[in-house]
Amino acid sequence: MKQISTIIIALMLYSQLALCQVIPSYLSELDYSTNIDYINSTPLTLFHNQVAVDTLGVVNSQLSPSKIWNIRGARVDGYHRDSTGLNYFSFDTDVTIDGISISKNDIIRCNDNNCDTLSLYFLNFFNNSQFNINAFSIDPTNGDVLFTVDSSTYLFPSMPVLPSTIIRYKAATGYSYEYTPYVDDPTKNIDALSYLPNNKFLYSLENDDKFNLIYIYDPLTDTNEIAYTPLSFSASTFGRLDIMSLMATFNNSIFNDGFE
Repeated sequence: MKQISTIIIALMLYSQLALCQVIPSYLSELDYSTNIDYINSTPLTLFHNQVAVDTLGVVNSQLSPSKIWNIRGARVDGYHRDSTGLNYFSFDTDVTIDGISISKNDIIRCNDNNCDTLSLYFLNFFNNSQFNINAFSIDPTNGDVLFTVDSSTYLFPSMPVLPSTIIRYKAATGYSYEYTPYVDDPTKNIDALSYLPNNKFLYSLENDDKFNLIYIYDPLTDTNEIAYTPLSFSASTFGRLDIMSLMATFNNSIFNDGFE
């Protein structure tokens, strides 16, 4: 009876969160992976390291090649798909795939749909090997990499970062600060990130204690709002679901018409 009551309370809270969502009209799909090895969802069951395709209400497919979702001992903690359909991944710990050593601060690119071959897209692209790329996204307009790390550190002696600091890497000029949405709260840890073409960000927070919601950050107004809650998952996962990677798909016609 207690378990049933807990599930009912969780559902009630989720329904309230859904009312608070500010889902931008230009989003058509969110792809993400979670910290759960096995999720019994309807109509799709998700396994370890599978990136779910959520059409803003229904999770009905996944994107990870079998070579990725068969990995054990490491979790996908960053995901991006470029305009040609190629998939990019990062992992929460060092891992070896097809004899290639991949560090927790590397990003790989699958060179085909099945990931029969892969490339190290960034090889230790910051110098401190102790820290993990906790989230990343790629700016579709210029290929810049935007990322966060999993704890407070210095990328360089002159560049301190928080786990909520979004850093931009530009091949020609190196590293720069993008934004720190939670500059006054060093406990906030961005662990999933997707850059939007209007310079806003979708993100999720690690151990947020709020069902690991997906938020939207507007740097122009310095505001954070709830953008989406993954309601498709069964109630048994609500309290422990952690969004670990995130990729937004846009309605380009709305962007071209000057969305919002």
